[in-house]
Amino acid sequence: MQHFSNQNSTVNEKKLLDDAFKSKLQLKILNIYNGLVINTSAKILKITDSSVYISFESLQGVVLNLEKQTVLQSEYFFQDIYAEVKNIHLAKKIAILENFKFLKTNANARQYARVTTAIKIPATVNVRGRSFSATILDLSIKSFALQIKNIHGHPMVEAGKVNLTFNLPNKLSENGYIQIKIDVNVVMISPLDKNQYYKIICEIDQNSHNLDVILDYVYERQKELIVELKKISKLHA
Repeated sequence: MQHFSNQNSTVNEKKLLDDAFKSKLQLKILNIYNGLVINTSAKILKITDSSVYISFESLQGVVLNLEKQTVLQSEYFFQDIYAEVKNIHLAKKIAILENFKFLKTNANARQYARVTTAIKIPATVNVRGRSFSATILDLSIKSFALQIKNIHGHPMVEAGKVNLTFNLPNKLSENGYIQIKIDVNVVMISPLDKNQYYKIICEIDQNSHNLDVILDYVYERQKELIVELKKISKLHA
């Protein structure tokens, strides 16, 4: 979620938030919890030289406390604003934010609801007659994010379409999972860390017959994550 802008803007992030407070502009805060988007209304309560005090809703507060960061959004902002959580009071639903930075891209740039998997799901990537091992990071009905190692010289770098094979958990199936074979198009490759792991974003072929199975998994996983957040919220009530 941290894609910072290096451009020198004529409008300072803090100045923009000062103006939003004075004008009583509508504000939303965004966090992504295991792929689940938590995006709710917030209100600026107080401004100091370096900090902004905001109110938040219960579920948002849980994720704020876990991640210690958030993204501030408004239709009046020309860019989303990243902020760190300096302090938070879950019972009073107040957080103190600092260290603001404009984001060069939308914090939730990938469209459609996506979720991380509850367990590690290995996948086989088939391209040009060769097979490679990968791990699914998250998925939606439109795209997958995969982790793969040693991609230098990898034919996937140049290939548009590849095929994925993996077992997706499914409570209604006899084996507890359904094997998915699906065509995807590689649209982005970026380094994950210094250990030669890469993140690959793939868009799903919308003619696939497996879309209903993937949609069911995403929906059930979203419900699991919401229940998980509500349980955490009750612990801090």
